[in-house]
Amino acid sequence: MSRLAGVRVVSEYGDARDVLKDRGACPVNHNGRSSPFVGGTLITLHGDEHLRRRRLEAPLFTRDALARYELDVLAPAIERAMSPIGERADLVALSRAMLLQIAAAIIGLDDVHTDARIDRLGACMDKLIDATHVEWSGDDRDRIVREAQRARDVFDREFVTSSLRRRESEPQHDLLSLIADLDHDAIVREAILYLVAATVTTATLVTHTVDEIGRLQQDVDPEFLRAAAEESLRLHVPTAALLRRVADETVACDLGAANRDDAVFGPDPDRFRVGRDLPSGVTEHGLAFGAGQHVCIGRFLALPAATGPALGIVVRILEALYAAGVEPDPDRAPRRLPGELDAYATYPVRFVR
Repeated sequence: MSRLAGVRVVSEYGDARDVLKDRGACPVNHNGRSSPFVGGTLITLHGDEHLRRRRLEAPLFTRDALARYELDVLAPAIERAMSPIGERADLVALSRAMLLQIAAAIIGLDDVHTDARIDRLGACMDKLIDATHVEWSGDDRDRIVREAQRARDVFDREFVTSSLRRRESEPQHDLLSLIADLDHDAIVREAILYLVAATVTTATLVTHTVDEIGRLQQDVDPEFLRAAAEESLRLHVPTAALLRRVADETVACDLGAANRDDAVFGPDPDRFRVGRDLPSGVTEHGLAFGAGQHVCIGRFLALPAATGPALGIVVRILEALYAAGVEPDPDRAPRRLPGELDAYATYPVRFVR
């Protein structure tokens, strides 16, 4: 990886886990061009400051809150996104459209219900996604940052600021209400983090899972879909590496390599195989959500530990897709993002039922 030139890389599962669990290891992933967009947010803070921010935002991910996002927000968003599609669609765009209203609900962005507002927020999101991953991109990075700065201004002016004003007199159960005492720029950056995390990571996982499964010939089983998503996440981690400053050294945890460590995941770690026998303490997705104090705060929104009334938003989306007969489009090839991220720019699918 070009960004890791001169950086010590750890690629064995146990070594990567130990670095991520080291309470003295400070995150440094977003110290570069992405800093104006997600610097100083939950995923970059360290020590007591990180602990305070995490405790402040933890109420967003209680069991009741997760069920509300999934059942009250996502279900109608899936129906809205699926109802106009024809025989073919781009799965990346379709998944992001389903997830956009989840992100808006968690953040507390008002009036994201009309087609015009959804499209406007989606246009901002697309540019901001590029900026948060700019260090790993193979595109023109100066252009990415310029376009994202314009999108950030629109996102702030048309969504964040207006929603914050309402919460001065009507606090809600959402991110903006919880962090209203931060300075305005910090609020915007935290909102960008949640906008991107709630959409792109999950949409990428949905796309990779459909790619790995292909077409399902049997009835959709939620537990199989959950296990398939976990295995897909193990193989296709959301970031190229997690960087930590340990003492005076920067260490890169190569999650993709760690999650394919044959000493942990068996003699066929590169193969998609649901139902692996794993050592005690190792999750099906490996280190894809990180580990230790910086483990992803929203991981149970995407993939709960077990099925129940709340299946997780990934399984809900996969259920809807397979109920509609989704399969990779044999006539159109997917296009991967340029750069070092394991993600698709477009993924054509068709619906055969």
